[in-house]
Amino acid sequence: MDIKQLTYFIQIAIDQSYSVAAKKLYISQPALSKVVKNLEQELGVKLFYFSGRKTKLTDDGSLLFEKSKKLVEDFNEILSMAGNNSMMEAGHVAMGIPPILGSCFLVDAVMAFQKLYPNIDINLVEKGAHLLQQEVFLGLLDIGCVLAPVYSDQFDIASLVDDESVLLVHRDHPLAARKSVTLDELRDERFVIFNEDFTLYHKILSGCRDAGFEPNIAVTSSQWDFLVELVSQNYGISILPRPILIKYHQPNIRMIRIEHGGIAGWNIVIISRKDRYMSSACRRFIDYLCENIRPFPGRPL
Repeated sequence: MDIKQLTYFIQIAIDQSYSVAAKKLYISQPALSKVVKNLEQELGVKLFYFSGRKTKLTDDGSLLFEKSKKLVEDFNEILSMAGNNSMMEAGHVAMGIPPILGSCFLVDAVMAFQKLYPNIDINLVEKGAHLLQQEVFLGLLDIGCVLAPVYSDQFDIASLVDDESVLLVHRDHPLAARKSVTLDELRDERFVIFNEDFTLYHKILSGCRDAGFEPNIAVTSSQWDFLVELVSQNYGISILPRPILIKYHQPNIRMIRIEHGGIAGWNIVIISRKDRYMSSACRRFIDYLCENIRPFPGRPL
């Protein structure tokens, strides 16, 4: 039994005539009769009987008609969906992002994507980039936005944002008028920075140690707005991605370029596990983000 046989059977039942159905199906009447005969032999039941000039369904034929009609409708819907790519326009994507990325970059892009593809559900999970790599690797997330470089060769990588991290100080801080600073100049400062779940934490720690000192870390947090508020109150200095202060201007805070490539680079990439299947919805979402996320203009002084 196949879909074509059921389609022929349904048409005969609707028209109550082999000859009428044969014309609509563009098949000869003898060929159509042979299809029904083969179907009856396969099922071991009689499907039609003749009542005057009309072809009527038997009880078994009526049962098959009700069951097969839905089956053929579903099959034709699948063909239609495949033909217009609508199957690619439905699905679910679980994506991990650093907290700052959602605030600075993703809100508008995700909203626009959802308008284009309302049947693709996007689940955004906010965590530090360090944790996100682990969860993408374990399959708990489909994709993740993390801070480059990504050292594992287990991931496929797509570039998303290319910006920089900067030093944040209060406007009354002795360094506030500077255009740039070296890490060595920060050895006596009090740091308020992202916690150890974030790649930036480890980059700051490593950079300071390379400069010959252990940073005095007074506060760590997963909340960038809390860290910014601490700097605005002159409680300490911080190193955070530049887009925070570009989008959320704080009059009490000055941004200063850091002369250290290992810390200054803030390059966000999308990672996915190499050896794991990626859905069409997920690929479409990645392509959309890479094409539509735009960097913030300007550079810090």
